Amino acid sequence: MSIRSLVAVCVVGLSLSCAPAIKLINGPMVPAAEGRVTVATGENGNTRLSVTVEHLALPEKVDPQATVYIVWVQGTQEGAPALNVGALTVDEHLTGRLETLTSFTQFELSVTAEAAATAVTPVGAKVLSATISRK
Repeated sequence: MSIRSLVAVCVVGLSLSCAPAIKLINGPMVPAAEGRVTVATGENGNTRLSVTVEHLALPEKVDPQATVYIVWVQGTQEGAPALNVGALTVDEHLTGRLETLTSFTQFELSVTAEAAATAVTPVGAKVLSATISRK
């Protein structure tokens, strides 16, 4: 890795670690779950998201058909579709993390238990959510 790349990674990491974390609201199916999302301005004005979870049950415990958690963003305008921005993998310690980007600056973020990482619309149980507004 070049020095320039290393510096860029450090700057992005520091900007996310300095940004305030927004607490995700957990749903009734995962009462012990704790989630946070850190929001920062990324390249080209995109919104950089760092979603972290702890104590989140494995997806198959929430829904027998589920194999993965998907993070969705949905714009605030009427009728805006929810967009799959990535799979949130939970490990054996019931923790997980996803770093992703969106072009939205104001949106609803939700995490659902889905049958496949390629889901195009959220149909599974919503386990975590938050309203995000990047200044």
